[in-house]
Amino acid sequence: MANCLDYSQSHPDGPSLIITEQPKQRGFRFRYGCEGPSHGGVPGASSEKNRKTYPSVKIINYCGNAKIVVSLVTNNKPHMCHAHSLVGKHCTEEGTCVVSVGPKDMTAQFANLGILHVTKRNVPKVLLRRFLGPTESDPALQQLKKESENLAKTMDLSVVRLQFTAYLPDSTGLYTLELKPVISDPIFDSKAPNASNLRIVRMDKTFGCVTGGEEIYLLCDKVQKEDIQVRFYEGNAESDWEAFGEFGPTDVHRQFAIVFRTPCYRDTNIRKPVSVYVQLRRRLQVECSEPTAFTYCPKFKGKRQYCNVQSGIGWRRIVESHSIGVSMLASQMLYLMRGLLYRRLSREVTILGGKGHCLYRLPSAGWPACLTNCAPHSAEYFLRLRALQITERTALALQDYAITGDARMLLAVQRHLTAVQDDNGDTSLHLAIIHQQPLVAQQLLQVIISIPGQNFINAPNNLRQTPLHVGVITQQHSLVDLLLSAGADAAILDRHGNSVLHLALHQEDEAMVRSLVDGLEPHVLKKLLKLPDFNGLYPLHLAVKARSQQLVELLVNKGADSNQADQKSGRTALHLAVEMNCLGLAGYFLAEAGAEVDLATFEGNTALHLAAGSGSPALTAMLLAAGYTRFASERPEFNSRQSETLGKFPYSTQSLIIIPPKPKTIINWSFSIYDCLWDIAVRNWLPRLPTNIQSIHFTVCSVKRFGTSSRRERRYIKCKDYYY
Repeated sequence: MANCLDYSQSHPDGPSLIITEQPKQRGFRFRYGCEGPSHGGVPGASSEKNRKTYPSVKIINYCGNAKIVVSLVTNNKPHMCHAHSLVGKHCTEEGTCVVSVGPKDMTAQFANLGILHVTKRNVPKVLLRRFLGPTESDPALQQLKKESENLAKTMDLSVVRLQFTAYLPDSTGLYTLELKPVISDPIFDSKAPNASNLRIVRMDKTFGCVTGGEEIYLLCDKVQKEDIQVRFYEGNAESDWEAFGEFGPTDVHRQFAIVFRTPCYRDTNIRKPVSVYVQLRRRLQVECSEPTAFTYCPKFKGKRQYCNVQSGIGWRRIVESHSIGVSMLASQMLYLMRGLLYRRLSREVTILGGKGHCLYRLPSAGWPACLTNCAPHSAEYFLRLRALQITERTALALQDYAITGDARMLLAVQRHLTAVQDDNGDTSLHLAIIHQQPLVAQQLLQVIISIPGQNFINAPNNLRQTPLHVGVITQQHSLVDLLLSAGADAAILDRHGNSVLHLALHQEDEAMVRSLVDGLEPHVLKKLLKLPDFNGLYPLHLAVKARSQQLVELLVNKGADSNQADQKSGRTALHLAVEMNCLGLAGYFLAEAGAEVDLATFEGNTALHLAAGSGSPALTAMLLAAGYTRFASERPEFNSRQSETLGKFPYSTQSLIIIPPKPKTIINWSFSIYDCLWDIAVRNWLPRLPTNIQSIHFTVCSVKRFGTSSRRERRYIKCKDYYY
């Protein structure tokens, strides 16, 4: 290393060694000596099925002969000699690989590097043999033995790094000038527990309360129960919030599922949902998975469900008959003003009289009696005086109502009371909508919108439902239109993360959905179409779940993204249509909505995998005809068992026959059950159909025998109809 330091310091701009192709970190297996030679070397990081690459280095700022030595070192710093050995072409008995480069091409590619796995029992012996070298004295030998044993205890045998060292010739022609070594990315043994990439496959919930403690089931790739964390975080800076899910080793089920409890959010008094991220993280290597979205929602005060009711009230009020005098009215108003409503009642209220009549004022004989016991200009005096003024206005409003018959005369003087909520958090507007009193709701709306700076129309109840939510739930279309025209906010979410559009789709109410998409401002509608609920589903996903092509087409025409994946499992609308065996919807997404057929879920499954797994020949044919190019063998970490399942068609025969209605010709569909690259003749037939076809419906017909000599059964698909 002295030569390396001296040479680098004396030649700062001189020759140096760089890595041009890193080794692939995962998917390569370390082999024991008894297993025989490795099947292929360590691939390059950018290696693909049809374009192989391998680890490569290059000497820059130098032309001439040189030697490059590759050895294995430990993953953690400081990088020490590893017990495993390199095997393959140009490899030595010491477990290193030596190649010569130059004088023109200074690049070295290592195409056949295998890694020989050493058992844990033999690690100290191997390390001692490598450390020993020319040392023969007993004190030095004992010291090396001790170092080897200590290093063997801490060495991770499931991960290595490649160390590349270049040597240049000196004046005597010997390769003694050592360039500074370069270290590659880590290479993980594919059979090691921590070798797989961290990946969240699915979560049963993507939302939770800010107080935390909610139980969530998470499916993932293989993890180690002692070396895994579930990290919640907000933002990327170190000063931003992060917390970890609570679970123990026994909550990790067979390395593929984790049951944990959510942590408490930093602010438990939020008023609206907050989006954060959740990811898996290894404790030791600080390696993280791709994050997925998680939503913290405010605390809920209670539970309540609304039903469609034609009449009745939510509670009973008992009114006693009294001869109510002015002083009694004043005392009642004084009692209210001493309570929580004082600030609202103390605001100035203006009431207009009817046309063609005069308003009579109450006699003033009883007024001084309420104020005689109060000191002038005291707080109690002004409070009583204010109560008397409000009492007078209420009496005038009652006289106006008696003359005009318009209930708004009574509501106007009490319009600030429309913000008062009952035990369930419902305002008077909520209650009018719940009990289907459209006239009352209309009158309340006209009074509420007259209040300057009001936001009562968007007041949520204990279930975080605004009057607009309740109107959609009770399916009162005209009232929903009235609320939208009055300025109701359609982007507010309830406790489940549902907007009004989500609720209408849950109820499969096509008329309500049309009313919403036509009545909303374009920017609001665009926001709602891109807004998931707390289950991670977007409006288009709910339309597919409703099996309604009309709703799907309506949302797509309004700008819904057909390639948007849900936040739980990464399924697009096409995935859902295939899972539900909806041939018409799948065909619409492929032909009209621009759905990408190659998109995969978090688990790595495309729509074709789902179609083949469900045994649907019609969907399989449609997806292949749509231009599917990503086959199972190209998936990372693809399982051979999955490949076999995909390759085998759900029938024992090896051919299908597609019979189009026009012309009446039989087209053979041949494929191999052992090959994923099926040759579908339907591709040649579809282009000959009329160009104005909107959708094609296939149906699977019964088994038909062709010829008397053939015993093989063939299934066929008949094109039932198509629509122009």
